[in-house]
Amino acid sequence: MSLPQSDLQSIGERYLHLCGTPPIRHLLSAGGELHVATEHRSVADIQTLISLGHSHFAEKYCQEMLRKWVVSPLKDSEVYLSFFGHLQANKVRKIMGVAHSIEGVGSLRIAAKIAAIQAETLRKNRLLLQVNISREAQKNGCLPEDAARLLHQMRED
Repeated sequence: MSLPQSDLQSIGERYLHLCGTPPIRHLLSAGGELHVATEHRSVADIQTLISLGHSHFAEKYCQEMLRKWVVSPLKDSEVYLSFFGHLQANKVRKIMGVAHSIEGVGSLRIAAKIAAIQAETLRKNRLLLQVNISREAQKNGCLPEDAARLLHQMRED
């Protein structure tokens, strides 16, 4: 979930308001997780959310994720970080070294790359399969008929 921009309230106020709404309160009390997407957000904004007790974040862009979570004061944060952007083969290793989960494995090529790095590093990231059910060429993800085979490959590796 992304927090909308507003000049009238601080990010902390918007976050606290969101967490106080009945659906989010119910989600959290039932053991659910609220992942805040932090693309285009400053390190200071993220630090504010951490100071309020938030611990699940998501990034969409590899370079921005690395800048924020590897070379800034956030690098030592005890948080759960997801990557949910388009996964490029040449950036898989970098993402796996920082993110706890990768949302958007949509090809055998990427699954094989992840498997090779996991075997080499013994790091296990949580992986989520991305399926392009609309079959739009501009969208990422595997086709529905390839999903079972890709999921099997991800489990085997």
